[in-house]
Amino acid sequence: MKQYRRLLRKLGIFKTLIILTTASILLSVAITCLIHLAIARKLPDSLGIGIAIVAPLVIVPLFSYLSLNLLFQLDLAEEKLHRLSLEDDLTGASNRRHFMELAEIELQRYRRYRNPFSIAFLDIDDFKQINDRYGHLAGDLVLCEMTNMCLQNIRESDIFARYAGDEFVILMPNTTRQQAVECLERIRGCLLEKTVQYHQRPIHFTLSMGVISTNGKDTSLESLLNLVDSALYSAKKKGKNRLMLA
Repeated sequence: MKQYRRLLRKLGIFKTLIILTTASILLSVAITCLIHLAIARKLPDSLGIGIAIVAPLVIVPLFSYLSLNLLFQLDLAEEKLHRLSLEDDLTGASNRRHFMELAEIELQRYRRYRNPFSIAFLDIDDFKQINDRYGHLAGDLVLCEMTNMCLQNIRESDIFARYAGDEFVILMPNTTRQQAVECLERIRGCLLEKTVQYHQRPIHFTLSMGVISTNGKDTSLESLLNLVDSALYSAKKKGKNRLMLA
């Protein structure tokens, strides 16, 4: 069924409609002709021929369109549900579950090929104070603006996810520690120049970050996350608005 839907989506609704309608008309004409021949003695020839030709031309295209439209709507709804299951509904970033799945895959790839990767935790400094001072809608705006800024400064191959509350995580495949540091410092620098406007009130905010990179030794994802979380905690403890290495 999924392969059938993919084929229909590739062709498009109108091409598929033409193909389906043509096949349906030919089949309908054949069936109607057989019915007409079976009751030919009871109907005038002209009326029987008219029914055989007009009925399929009217009914089949309408039925085909309604059927295909329903199928496409179901397909789009399924795709939307799948996308929502992978994304954070507020920011549009990947959600925690999606990140964990991809991080585990990246760890397996590292164990097999020894391609380095890095994981970074990012936390908005004094986010509770932003909510208390400006309101939760302003806090939501800050989360979205921070997400957009980060997405603009990472690669398409990187995974940016909302981990919990105002804490975010970046999975950076094929990235050494130095490359990760350069990327994160670029993000931190951009946010220092960023001002979020909320009802003509400027909101400034900074990030504390921790980062860890694979070091050639086998490890678990849980261990990596614990270490990078400790690095983030150190950044908070040492004054915030800084990056600490695990």
